Amino acid sequence: MKPWNDHLTVMAAIPLLIQQPRMEKTELAKRIEEMVWPYPPAQREWVARYAPRLPDICHKWVSEGLFKTRWLVFELLGVLLLVGDLI
Repeated sequence: MKPWNDHLTVMAAIPLLIQQPRMEKTELAKRIEEMVWPYPPAQREWVARYAPRLPDICHKWVSEGLFKTRWLVFELLGVLLLVGDLI
């Protein structure tokens, strides 16, 4: 049996797709929506189900040095917003 978080490395890669971390929230939501939308409904449902847990998990990763970022913002607007200025 796999742990529920065995796919989180995919989610952590989201900041790499964001070229302008200080863009407007609506533009950011649109970019992430464009990234998430092509996937099948099951994957979009996975994001909706586990997004509320990701802030704590990602803050743990940052504290353990698994990846570094200057700031993190999490918001669920139908999609996950994981914004980071990676170091």
